[in-house]
Amino acid sequence: MIDWQVDFRSGYRWDQRTWYRDIEFGSVRGADVKLPWELSRLQHLPQLAIELGRTADERYAAEIRNQLLDWIASNPPRYGVNWYSTMDVAIRAANMLVAYDLALSYGASFDDAFALVFRKSIREHAVHIVENLEWSETLRANHYLANIAGLAFCAAYLPSNGETDSWLEFAAGELENSVREQFHGDGSNFEASTCYHRLSAEMVVYALAILQGASHRLPPSWNFPSFLVERIAGMRQFTKGITKPNGNAWQVGDNDSGRFLKLAPAYVGDNDGPRENFLDHSHLESAVGALFGERSSSHFDAVIVRSLVRTPFVARAPLRGAISPAASATHSANPTDQRVVTIAVSGSSGAAAAEAFPDFGLFVYRNGDQFVGIRCGPVGQNGIGGHAHNDQLSVEVHDGGRDLIADPGTYLYTPLPERRNEYRSGAAHFAPRAAGEEQADLTAGLFQLASPWTARCVQFLPDRFVGEIFSGKRIIRRTVSLLQGKVTITDEAWGCMLEASNGAPGPRFSPGYGMISRVDSALT
Repeated sequence: MIDWQVDFRSGYRWDQRTWYRDIEFGSVRGADVKLPWELSRLQHLPQLAIELGRTADERYAAEIRNQLLDWIASNPPRYGVNWYSTMDVAIRAANMLVAYDLALSYGASFDDAFALVFRKSIREHAVHIVENLEWSETLRANHYLANIAGLAFCAAYLPSNGETDSWLEFAAGELENSVREQFHGDGSNFEASTCYHRLSAEMVVYALAILQGASHRLPPSWNFPSFLVERIAGMRQFTKGITKPNGNAWQVGDNDSGRFLKLAPAYVGDNDGPRENFLDHSHLESAVGALFGERSSSHFDAVIVRSLVRTPFVARAPLRGAISPAASATHSANPTDQRVVTIAVSGSSGAAAAEAFPDFGLFVYRNGDQFVGIRCGPVGQNGIGGHAHNDQLSVEVHDGGRDLIADPGTYLYTPLPERRNEYRSGAAHFAPRAAGEEQADLTAGLFQLASPWTARCVQFLPDRFVGEIFSGKRIIRRTVSLLQGKVTITDEAWGCMLEASNGAPGPRFSPGYGMISRVDSALT
């Protein structure tokens, strides 16, 4: 038996008899509500279905059936922790449907009684989503996008009638609106997190695929606007742009390891032993390619997208945000403080390829096996900064197959607030800040950056980046120069002193939610 209500790490358990709106979390130290939520997304069930196809072992089909029946019986609609978050309800519904249909396609034979219980549960999920949309007048982010994607899956599966077809039309319209609101012209997501970009882009790709496959149920006048295809092409380009030579994404902002579907997760063996590689985002590139009719990828995400889409979309060149460097702030010739750091890298022939994503605020240089990234841009979420860190002007350096300087990740959210803030802090990042201060106030809440310093790109050249952060008359400028065999970082301050390093290592590298590497620090 699986206990679907428990945080298996702390042992804390939520009562399944509690009305979902009365569920509380965050007050018991160490208890992490994400753990039962993640388990109840049921993202492991499509993997069981894939194994059924690979082995023809009927025990996988039986396990899918048994786990679904157990979950449905243990989680009556609207009761317990697993109905609290509509996002998780929506993701669960999509994974239930993918697992069920995959198993059927691989020869599983489910009894009529189970099929009836399953369909009733999908309808309960759809009704719950519609009645509990995570919509806000001021901010609609990845949670609302998940609501729309999950509803699209439910509506496409359920029999066509006035109600389900209206759900489908609503999902199609809101998907378009959400992409306009949540994705920039340079293809990046607006939450200032590269891993939330992956999650949100996944939801867009899969929702669009299933909506296009069910487009015969949409009004005859409905069409998918060209900007949607252009923006999705930009999502893929952004993912390529932030991928380092070792195949891992540059980790910026929060990383809660969130996925919409987890069909064939990547695994890696390193100093921490075999583990899922949450920084491998290559499946997203494959899924977008399949949406555009490309058949070169055999990744399972591409296989599923191809099966959902009736007619592939015609790929369009992504629209790119314009690079408009800001004028340098007015200040005296002599800074009040200055610091220079030089990082040795292997010599590379030729000039580095420079690529900017100015709407997000990421600037990338790559040359062979070298990767240098600089963060300089908005805190995201329309200024709320819920998934951003105090990482303005931070630098990521990868060379020779290893990270020399790396963003440490996230580690945890609500169970240990002090660790959450440790990983969000300026001290955790290779970033300049005023002595005794953070770049933004972390005390306003675990998912908010209050009163942040403003960041601006002043110069972006093939061999040099100049950026500034400022608050009032206080200015900190960072210049990153790429020279043969070295990266030189010069920090200058006007109106304040620079925070001096105390020599202590930063927090250990966290490659995914709840994970800490055995490597001492991400700042090597």
